[in-house]
Amino acid sequence: MVISTNEPSSFQAAHALAPGRVFDEPWDLPRPTRRVFRAVRPRAVIVVEHPQNPIRLVEARRHGIRTLLISADFPPGWERLPFMRRALALQVPQALDAIAVKTEDDAEQYVRWGAPRSCIEVVGDLKYDLESVERRAQRAELLRAQFCIDPSQRWLVGGSVHL
Repeated sequence: MVISTNEPSSFQAAHALAPGRVFDEPWDLPRPTRRVFRAVRPRAVIVVEHPQNPIRLVEARRHGIRTLLISADFPPGWERLPFMRRALALQVPQALDAIAVKTEDDAEQYVRWGAPRSCIEVVGDLKYDLESVERRAQRAELLRAQFCIDPSQRWLVGGSVHL
């Protein structure tokens, strides 16, 4: 995993998670973005909250790289903001493979601007729902211990589950 961001506190948090795998986000221009894609060769580009820098998503799609927008929101009136007007003009909602939105209202806004409903799922706000993820991870550790599962082993668990 490689993380890019230009927000200082995000950079520090990402560096704590993945030392040496974090870099300052390239300018939202085609050539620098293509150079990063050639160097990193990502299998997916995951963007958090909104497509503020849409060129990376357009270029990713052009290069056959999967595109995901997670913890996405789209409050009323955002279509008038410059960064969203640019993303909408570049048809970013149509270029995304998957969109995980915070609310049903956010989902409806993305559909209104051209995203296929089939690629949208309402999952809540990842920023504030992290505690529930951590609780699930703790429960998973308890289950591993209870069933004597070595954490270094790979397991495939099949079933129908929600996030």
